[in-house]
Amino acid sequence: MIGGTATNIFFCVFYARSDWVRKTRLKTSQAMYVNDLWVAMLNKRLLAYNLKNAQDKILGSVGKIDCNSHVMEPIKYEYRNRVRNY
Repeated sequence: MIGGTATNIFFCVFYARSDWVRKTRLKTSQAMYVNDLWVAMLNKRLLAYNLKNAQDKILGSVGKIDCNSHVMEPIKYEYRNRVRNY
């Protein structure tokens, strides 16, 4: 969300992070790997935000919340990650 509206953000990788003079382009496989690292980093930050937002909604709710509710998705994802990693 940028300015209250949903916005797609695109990025691409042509050069290595330390290639300041932009001398050599990355190969496709290398660029895809760097893109995957960026996406993982962004998703990790978004998960933390979504998890906090979901917890706030649950704390403020008055009625029952179904476990299949969209509010529970970040919590279920975090739970699965923690169970899988231990």
